[in-house]
Amino acid sequence: MSVVLVIGAAGFVGGWVIKSLYSAGFVNIRAGVTSTTRTPQIEHVPVQPIRVDILDSQSLAAAMHGVEIVINCARGTAESDVALEGTRKLLASAANRGVRRLIQMSSVAVYGQALGTVTEDTAPIAPLSKYAADKLAAEALCRTAASEQLKVAIIRPSLVYGPCGEEWTARFIRAIACGQLGQLGPAGDGDANLIYAGDLGRFAAYLAEADLPPCSVYNANGIEIPTFNEYFDHLSQALGFGALAPSGRRTIGGELTRQARRAGRFLLRNQIARFRHLTAPSRLLTRSLDKAENMVRLGVHDGPPDQYAQRVIYSIDRTRQIGFVPQTTVEEGVEASVLWARSHGMRI
Repeated sequence: MSVVLVIGAAGFVGGWVIKSLYSAGFVNIRAGVTSTTRTPQIEHVPVQPIRVDILDSQSLAAAMHGVEIVINCARGTAESDVALEGTRKLLASAANRGVRRLIQMSSVAVYGQALGTVTEDTAPIAPLSKYAADKLAAEALCRTAASEQLKVAIIRPSLVYGPCGEEWTARFIRAIACGQLGQLGPAGDGDANLIYAGDLGRFAAYLAEADLPPCSVYNANGIEIPTFNEYFDHLSQALGFGALAPSGRRTIGGELTRQARRAGRFLLRNQIARFRHLTAPSRLLTRSLDKAENMVRLGVHDGPPDQYAQRVIYSIDRTRQIGFVPQTTVEEGVEASVLWARSHGMRI
């Protein structure tokens, strides 16, 4: 069977892709990680961990030796060059090493401010974030490189949630558990385009062997589209807290807190290695740094006021046409997420 390399295998999405490949019968799987010290999400899957830096051409070339399929799950941050420059280097190495298929994880962020029903042919509507613009530019590189020799399938996932997820799972669980999130009223009646991480992993594994044209693009979304109010209520019910009470309104004090957390996240992102080095000799200082990181995590109200009110649905008609249908309902995904949270000691 084909040798598959998953880049970003230690991440949330990459870990689920690894598990899905193994469940689909792939046995020659290389887990591309930046460090081989510990990868808890995939440590029970029989894969070959291999160190790879997507921004280093030599590292990529070594990791791709004998590889036929590459699945790029590397994400990086909004400020990094992983999405664009990493894709450029990856495509060059793939061509030199004779890779025959690349599955590129992009994002529905490339559609910008598009509303209503959004298909793969919907044009982006400005403004786009740097992250979205880089993802869109990376897609353009993939289209240019695609051929019969190197087929490229681009996946545009919606909001990925599930066990091990932080952005659309754990932070909401914590917020509900400590009373920081409730029903938002009209501000929470927007469409929660959620895809369970296991379904996204299965889709990537499906595309690894599907009969595809040289270049193809697919939205990846769930089989149900609840409102954000409904999603939060599902989480609350699964946590055993019952139906959510209405949330308080945004205040000036709350806005100042959000701005402070934003500044703290920027500082930690750029200086975390230095801080870790300085605090390493002291257990007390290390715990204090951990506490500081937790305090500046992305809050559930840190985004724009309408972030949970937008009416947009990312169509998966094209995905269905090639024979793949997501399986996980929101209720099933939430139950699995809460079970994971409890089993990992999250304070709920």
